[in-house]
Amino acid sequence: MPKILYIEDELTRNIATIRKFFEPVLKDKSIQNALKELESSDRPFPEDIVEACSPSSELDIAYTFPRALELVIVNHKSYDLVIVDRNLSLYQYVDELESMKDMLCGIGQDFDEERILEFHEREGDLLLQVLVKLDTTYKDKVYYLTANTSDALRGSPQLQTLIDVDSFRQDHIIEKGSPREKMISEILSDIKAFRIQNTYRTQCNILRKCLEEESVNQFINVVKHYEKNNRREFVFDLRNLLENILKKTAYCLGEHNADYWKKIGRKSHLQIRPFILTGLKTYDDIYNIGYNAVIQNACVSIYSISSECVVHSNSKSVDIESTSASNLTVFTMNTLINEICDVILWFGSYMERLSTDG
Repeated sequence: MPKILYIEDELTRNIATIRKFFEPVLKDKSIQNALKELESSDRPFPEDIVEACSPSSELDIAYTFPRALELVIVNHKSYDLVIVDRNLSLYQYVDELESMKDMLCGIGQDFDEERILEFHEREGDLLLQVLVKLDTTYKDKVYYLTANTSDALRGSPQLQTLIDVDSFRQDHIIEKGSPREKMISEILSDIKAFRIQNTYRTQCNILRKCLEEESVNQFINVVKHYEKNNRREFVFDLRNLLENILKKTAYCLGEHNADYWKKIGRKSHLQIRPFILTGLKTYDDIYNIGYNAVIQNACVSIYSISSECVVHSNSKSVDIESTSASNLTVFTMNTLINEICDVILWFGSYMERLSTDG
């Protein structure tokens, strides 16, 4: 299940934003009703907002700098998306500087109290610095909210350095209230796809660059079906994805007029088995395209198993119990996921070599 961390000190002024941003993960009517009541309340407290959202296991909220630092350090491995307000100075934290210093020391960050206070009114800069120190993948998972994007880097050499060394993406800095805030709502509308793209970033980038966005969506669906144990849908999308990769490979190899194709009505259909068993191996022998035994066996495995499971019908609506997809185990599905990841890496390497040679 995806997990989100939202860090904002002015919670009581942002109840409408919370409802707008997090509607996909705050679906429970009791949560929505509680937030509506707090929004119309004369004096809502931030603790009440956190409590109202607590039934959702997908969302953690921190409204003070010390609490945000604690969650970042203790739970950073859990979060698929972190939304950080840059200025967290609304609640004083002078009395907690000692404990914050100890938390930072515990992860190898030598900060004294004076150095922590240097981040006053830009506390998010320190949180971001800690996150990417703990896990470099957070450069793609953090979205940074600020009152003025044109002023975002002023007085922040640390943040500028993170951008310069590609440890943070400047396009993830979003001005509050701007149309770009819509990006966060779009991410949250399918947070599972966002998590998968970050987990398999290399594979998704290859598919996006070498094929088209639809193939990225196919891969995301393959992973979603794997996680939900939707076995028939899993192998159906897996087979289609492999076929799209091999079709593009065949065309790039100049094999679109070869014996590996046959006409079905008005469409040309790639005969995958002979292509992966002989065609690609022939080209590897001649041009060294990197089609080794590991990749060949992966292609054969994916094609053979997925074909066996969906051969009875071209529709995914067939009852799984009437197909051999019902015999798939979690271990086989795990193998197939790893195999398609290897095939995509090979595909990207081949396409890169092709563009270089060309």
